[in-house]
This record gives sequence, C-alpha cells and structure tokens, in this order.
Amino acid sequence: MLREQFKKKYILYIDEDVPNHKDPYYHGFKKNLCEKDIFYKEVCSFFEYLENKHNCEVVISVYPKAQYNIEDNPYGRKAFRDKTLELVKNAFLVIQHNSTAVNFSVIYNKPLIFMTSENYLFNYRVSIEDLATELGAKSVNVSDKKDNYGDLNTSIKYENYNKYFKNYISDNSDNAQITSAQIIYEKLVNF
Repeated sequence: MLREQFKKKYILYIDEDVPNHKDPYYHGFKKNLCEKDIFYKEVCSFFEYLENKHNCEVVISVYPKAQYNIEDNPYGRKAFRDKTLELVKNAFLVIQHNSTAVNFSVIYNKPLIFMTSENYLFNYRVSIEDLATELGAKSVNVSDKKDNYGDLNTSIKYENYNKYFKNYISDNSDNAQITSAQIIYEKLVNF
C-alpha cells in the first residue's frame, strides 16, 4: 500500500505527458502542446523549488498513456501508475495542469497549484488558467522564476471547491435529468 511508502508528507504531480499528449492533433493543431526539452527543464526546476520550500519530495502520478518507464522517468522522481486517487488522498499538495483528476483534489479538499508556461500553446495555457481561476487556486508560470515563482499561497477556497463539486462532480438534483453535454452547452452559452 502507498501509505506505508509515504510516512512523510509529499507533493503530488499529476502527469499529463504534456510534451507527447495527442489532444492538439485531435483538435487540428499540427504541433505538440510544448517543446519537450523546455518542459522537463522548467517542471523539474519548479519541483526542486517546492521540495526545498516544503521540505518534502514531489512524486509523480503517471499519465495512463505515457510511454516512459516509471523507474527511469523523465522527472527523475518516484512515479506510480494507476494510483492517482490514493496518491491525491494522501498528498500534502497537488500540482497539475488541467487534468480531469482535479476532481479528486476537490473531493479530498487538497490544495492545488496549476502549472503553466510560456512554452505551452496559448489555448492550453488559457485552459489551465481558467480552471485555476474557477477553483480559486494558484496558477504558476514556471517560465517566470522572478521572485521565486511569486506568492505560492496554497490555501483552499472552499466556496469555489463546493461550487465546482456541485456543478461538475455531484449528481446535482438540478441536473439529474440532463446529459453532461447539455450542462456544458448551457455553461458555454451563458458564459
């Protein structure tokens, strides 16, 4: 069990295999979400900063379709497959981009930091920042190390988490008879 492996606090990074993710191609883009070398350099630098600041390690929840070996992963840290829920539940802090696994952080009331970069495609950056704003969480541009990545306040905005839970996770009685597509359409139309 993971709990025995992590008797100390840890920070969890929810990997999306950003440099190799196929979503841009599904949406008609002809390039990756970011440049691979820049991505790993920025992300690992941010991890080192957080590890020093919080005196704990960053562990990786590997993206299910990632093709890399977890023992020799590109982050150089402990990595686990198919354990995201348990890793989130026991994490001190969760770092991510815009994974749907954000739902686990909301359910378990975990502080979130959303990572973005000048290296990411514009639309991807916007989607990350929008999700962070909706949850009242910190969005950190890891390209900008000025002032040690700015204020990394990791407090939870419970009102935002509760609203997100009601709107997107729960079987809200107001939405029980309509499809997810209808809910999303209504949100977009009323945006």
